Amino acid sequence: MVKRDPPEVAWARHLDRMIGAVLDTVPGNDDIRSLRALGPCSADREGPSWMRIAFWLDAIWAAGDPGREPGGALADVLWGQYALFLSLRVKDDVLDGRRGDLRLLLVADRFLVESLRSFRRVRELGDAFWQSYLDCVQGTLDGAAEVGRLEAEPGAFRAEHLGLHARVAGMAKVGVAAVCHIHHKEAELAWLSHFQDHLAVANQIEDDLRDLADDLRVGRYTWVGNTLLALRPGEVLSPDERASRLGQGLLRPERSAAIAGLLRRTLRAASAVVPASAPHHFSDLVQRLAAAPAEIERSLHETRVRWIFGQDLDAASPPSRPTNSPSSTSKA
Repeated sequence: MVKRDPPEVAWARHLDRMIGAVLDTVPGNDDIRSLRALGPCSADREGPSWMRIAFWLDAIWAAGDPGREPGGALADVLWGQYALFLSLRVKDDVLDGRRGDLRLLLVADRFLVESLRSFRRVRELGDAFWQSYLDCVQGTLDGAAEVGRLEAEPGAFRAEHLGLHARVAGMAKVGVAAVCHIHHKEAELAWLSHFQDHLAVANQIEDDLRDLADDLRVGRYTWVGNTLLALRPGEVLSPDERASRLGQGLLRPERSAAIAGLLRRTLRAASAVVPASAPHHFSDLVQRLAAAPAEIERSLHETRVRWIFGQDLDAASPPSRPTNSPSSTSKA
């Protein structure tokens, strides 16, 4: 018997096709064509978890299978959500220097228009949804600006600032909010919002650990970097001093344990907000993610060994993102 892909895969492929359809209408260049790699199938064949959460809830509340052929209001919601993600992600990449063509800012605005147009097609969405849409987008923009300001200064981004990553990921809540409004389940929004906040923080900790060397090279001091280097606010380091401090930090297991411990507490907090009545998908997701702290400790231990034996930090294998972790707009 041929094993069939889960229905989420068909929907992820649908979003990939939608991305391609938009890019095909934009005057071409290499940078624009490369945006196809930001589709859900390129990063994760089943799509990011914020996409799947909307999918799960719609399937349960509609009391039926959304089907393997995308269509209807759910298709508009998921495309509106993904187009919004692309709009903010592309701008982030340009501002970060990962993409050099400033014309991509116009492409980012095109995806914003796509997002608005797609959600507008869903007639069940009223003023309450549109207010949450605007609030989430503003939260993402303001949060990204504040994260960028703090991470530009060594030692400034502390554990108490990690909640800003939930604000940056606020735009990922609009699809879930739309599904709640469509099915008149607005009472579920509070716990779902908290759940997504915790996942966003956990995801960013993992992202920052994986991107540690690149972040430090460009002068971005994340909480993970500040923790491993034991940086104090206002310290100024030369590249050589920074490399030396990082080596010292990697030799201190308690610093790795602090990162893994905070990640473990964040994931427990995510699990704690899920009500007993929630679909099993949520507890399953948290259970799968619960392996991440131990994986981080193992990976950092291997990095310490490599460092001790004189290997370049870039040769160390960073912890991989769990399959079900949410995507992030990331580092503005």
